[in-house]
Amino acid sequence: MNALNLAGILSLVPAATFLIVAITHFSARSAGQALLADLGLGDKRRQWLQLLLLITISFLVLPQFRVAGVAIAAMEMMILALSMLNHSKYRHAIPALIVLATLPLALPGPQ
Repeated sequence: MNALNLAGILSLVPAATFLIVAITHFSARSAGQALLADLGLGDKRRQWLQLLLLITISFLVLPQFRVAGVAIAAMEMMILALSMLNHSKYRHAIPALIVLATLPLALPGPQ
Protein backbone atom coordinates (compact mmCIF):
# COMPACT_ATOMS: atom_id res chain seq x y z
CA MET A 1 0.00 0.00 0.00
CA ASN A 2 1.31 3.41 -0.91
CA ALA A 3 1.93 5.45 2.27
CA LEU A 4 2.20 8.75 0.42
CA ASN A 5 -1.33 9.01 -0.89
CA LEU A 6 -3.28 12.25 -0.72
CA ALA A 7 -5.37 11.21 2.30
CA GLY A 8 -2.22 10.29 4.20
CA ILE A 9 -0.57 13.61 3.44
CA LEU A 10 -3.69 15.63 4.27
CA SER A 11 -4.09 13.77 7.55
CA LEU A 12 -0.74 15.17 8.71
CA VAL A 13 -1.67 18.81 7.98
CA PRO A 14 -3.20 19.41 11.45
CA ALA A 15 -0.17 17.84 13.14
CA ALA A 16 2.16 20.06 11.11
CA THR A 17 0.04 23.09 11.99
CA PHE A 18 0.22 22.29 15.70
CA LEU A 19 3.96 21.69 15.37
CA ILE A 20 4.42 25.17 13.89
CA VAL A 21 2.33 26.63 16.70
CA ALA A 22 4.40 24.76 19.29
CA ILE A 23 7.71 25.89 17.82
CA THR A 24 6.64 29.52 17.74
CA HIS A 25 5.11 29.25 21.20
CA PHE A 26 8.26 27.71 22.70
CA SER A 27 10.44 30.52 21.37
CA ALA A 28 11.75 32.92 24.00
CA ARG A 29 9.50 35.93 23.48
CA SER A 30 6.92 35.26 20.83
CA ALA A 31 3.79 37.16 19.96
CA GLY A 32 1.76 34.16 21.13
CA GLN A 33 3.22 34.32 24.62
CA ALA A 34 2.56 38.06 24.78
CA LEU A 35 -1.02 37.45 23.69
CA LEU A 36 -1.50 34.77 26.35
CA ALA A 37 -0.06 37.14 28.94
CA ASP A 38 -2.58 39.77 27.82
CA LEU A 39 -5.34 37.22 28.36
CA GLY A 40 -4.22 36.84 31.96
CA LEU A 41 -2.57 33.44 31.72
CA GLY A 42 0.37 33.04 34.07
CA ASP A 43 3.54 31.03 33.50
CA LYS A 44 2.10 27.82 34.96
CA ARG A 45 -0.93 27.90 32.69
CA ARG A 46 1.27 28.59 29.67
CA GLN A 47 3.43 25.58 30.60
CA TRP A 48 0.32 23.40 30.78
CA LEU A 49 -0.73 24.74 27.39
CA GLN A 50 2.69 23.85 25.97
CA LEU A 51 2.40 20.33 27.39
CA LEU A 52 -1.07 20.00 25.90
CA LEU A 53 0.32 21.12 22.52
CA LEU A 54 2.97 18.39 22.61
CA ILE A 55 0.40 15.75 23.57
CA THR A 56 -1.87 16.91 20.76
CA ILE A 57 0.95 16.72 18.21
CA SER A 58 1.92 13.22 19.28
CA PHE A 59 -1.70 12.04 19.15
CA LEU A 60 -2.28 13.58 15.71
CA VAL A 61 0.80 11.90 14.25
CA LEU A 62 0.00 8.39 15.48
CA PRO A 63 -2.87 6.80 13.53
CA GLN A 64 -4.02 4.74 16.53
CA PHE A 65 -4.65 7.86 18.62
CA ARG A 66 -5.69 10.27 15.88
CA VAL A 67 -9.34 10.49 16.97
CA ALA A 68 -8.26 11.37 20.51
CA GLY A 69 -5.83 13.94 19.08
CA VAL A 70 -8.61 15.54 17.05
CA ALA A 71 -10.82 15.69 20.16
CA ILE A 72 -8.08 17.30 22.26
CA ALA A 73 -7.15 19.72 19.48
CA ALA A 74 -10.77 20.73 18.90
CA MET A 75 -11.25 21.39 22.61
CA GLU A 76 -8.01 23.36 22.78
CA MET A 77 -8.75 25.51 19.73
CA MET A 78 -12.35 26.15 20.74
CA ILE A 79 -11.32 27.31 24.23
CA LEU A 80 -8.58 29.49 22.76
CA ALA A 81 -10.87 31.06 20.17
CA LEU A 82 -13.65 31.69 22.69
CA SER A 83 -11.29 33.25 25.21
CA MET A 84 -9.88 35.56 22.53
CA LEU A 85 -13.34 36.54 21.37
CA ASN A 86 -14.32 37.16 24.99
CA HIS A 87 -11.37 39.55 25.41
CA SER A 88 -12.16 41.39 22.13
CA LYS A 89 -9.10 39.98 20.32
CA TYR A 90 -11.08 39.26 17.17
CA ARG A 91 -8.15 39.39 14.77
CA HIS A 92 -6.21 36.86 16.86
CA ALA A 93 -9.12 34.41 17.00
CA ILE A 94 -9.08 33.85 13.23
CA PRO A 95 -5.98 31.55 13.16
CA ALA A 96 -7.46 29.39 15.93
CA LEU A 97 -10.67 29.02 13.95
CA ILE A 98 -8.73 28.17 10.77
CA VAL A 99 -6.79 25.47 12.63
CA LEU A 100 -10.10 24.19 14.00
CA ALA A 101 -11.39 23.95 10.43
CA THR A 102 -8.40 21.82 9.34
CA LEU A 103 -8.95 19.17 12.03
CA PRO A 104 -11.35 16.99 9.98
CA LEU A 105 -8.49 16.41 7.54
CA ALA A 106 -6.80 14.25 10.16
CA LEU A 107 -9.55 11.64 10.27
CA PRO A 108 -9.39 9.86 6.86
CA GLY A 109 -5.68 9.07 7.23
CA PRO A 110 -3.91 5.77 6.56
CA GLN A 111 -4.82 2.78 8.67
